[in-house]
Amino acid sequence: MLRDARNSPLNDEEWPLLPWEPQSKRCGAVGIKLGVHPLWFKDGTYANCTLIQIKDCHVIKYFSKEDYNGKTAAAIIGGKNASPFYKNEKYHEFCRDAGVPVKSKCFRFLITENAALKPGTEITAMHFRPGQYVDCLAQSIGYGFQGVVQRWHFAGGHARKDKKWMRRPGSIGGSSIGWVMKGKKMAGQLGGTYERTRGLKVLRINTRYNVIYVKGRISGHVNQFVKITDSTLGKYLPQSKEQSEKLIGPFPRYIPEITEEELPEEIYDDNVLSLSAPPLV
Repeated sequence: MLRDARNSPLNDEEWPLLPWEPQSKRCGAVGIKLGVHPLWFKDGTYANCTLIQIKDCHVIKYFSKEDYNGKTAAAIIGGKNASPFYKNEKYHEFCRDAGVPVKSKCFRFLITENAALKPGTEITAMHFRPGQYVDCLAQSIGYGFQGVVQRWHFAGGHARKDKKWMRRPGSIGGSSIGWVMKGKKMAGQLGGTYERTRGLKVLRINTRYNVIYVKGRISGHVNQFVKITDSTLGKYLPQSKEQSEKLIGPFPRYIPEITEEELPEEIYDDNVLSLSAPPLV
């Protein structure tokens, strides 16, 4: 029988579970990119999906609106337990106050006060719902110093006998004005920056290993940390209570129900073809 989260010691009178309201924003999760895998739909088409595992994810610290910036509340979420010998005292202090192990990576989430969670609360893959849309933030792969052909996809010059014009950028337009305009596309460092991919649909959730399948690709290499939040695109923002039950996950977090049946290991979107379903012809 599943343990009821309403009777958890993490819940007390100081941290009540408040209902959803318009303009509410809940916290997200910290995951790890596992790779890319295809999923088939019932109409015979398929799409490449990115696997993100939510491992050892806990709420580390909560900042009220007055303690943060006077405009919005915030929460720090950490993921994947780490060795305390390789982290500084700042990580130790936050995790020690929350009563959780030291985390490898922490992200800050801007939330509303009605979505506050007590430090130490665990976040699993059921924090999201199949069919909803999420935004993913991850650090892209760093390629070092690259030329304009690799960095900006310039066509390069024509093949000539001297072969000194093949991969050059050409004129940068600085002779007429006496200086180079800011933001000019030139050679430089490529990658290694945080890139956000918005509007990715959650197609499948594995409750055993806490893995979510999002449609499309995200930046970063395998084992890269990913910040997952509810989509901020206007067309995916809920405007009513009924829409919030489809466009976002459980508010403010997932609460398991008291039942003799355990959660299914695989939860699919309505349009996704299950692995146990008969093959399409």
